[in-house]
Amino acid sequence: MSHKRKSPIRIFFIMLVVLCSCYIGPAAAENGETAWSLERLYSDPPLLGSPPGQFHWCGDNRRLAFLWNEKGEATPSIWLYSTATGSKQPVVPGMPAEAGQSVINEVRCLADGRIIFAGDGRLYLAAGNARPVMLQEHVSGISRLSLSPDQHLLAYLVDGQLWIRSLGDRKAESRRLVSTVHERVSVESYRWS
Repeated sequence: MSHKRKSPIRIFFIMLVVLCSCYIGPAAAENGETAWSLERLYSDPPLLGSPPGQFHWCGDNRRLAFLWNEKGEATPSIWLYSTATGSKQPVVPGMPAEAGQSVINEVRCLADGRIIFAGDGRLYLAAGNARPVMLQEHVSGISRLSLSPDQHLLAYLVDGQLWIRSLGDRKAESRRLVSTVHERVSVESYRWS
């Protein structure tokens, strides 16, 4: 059986990692911080939270809406980043009771500050600091939210079918624009003209 001799550089780096972990761990614990064990680095929720996603510029191009959970949990919150101040903050204070633990999967921001978002087959509108209002409920998931250029209409897909609704009237119902008869045929993409 042959033994490979470890290079001096490799031994140096191994010792450096061990020394740093011995130094950083107790120092962090003394400062009231939790030491990062190997087990903690690979456990849930992730130390750095979940990665942000679903970025969308608001109509004024000064704010960026996105989904993120800073604690690393599965259910993201809606956040706004301001290009003027460089700050980010959560903007939807809480989900309505009928939403339960709804998972938000898409978000769009209007120039007037209102936020449209979808989760678990429901479409919501949030304005200011008020609780979000459910606009529409579908049996299955809503995807591909798209605001019209004048931001008066919202189009979206539900099971490969194209739907549209007016954003000026909260009591307005969404209506299906394109429906496919065959289950293997569906709308995958669309755009405003």
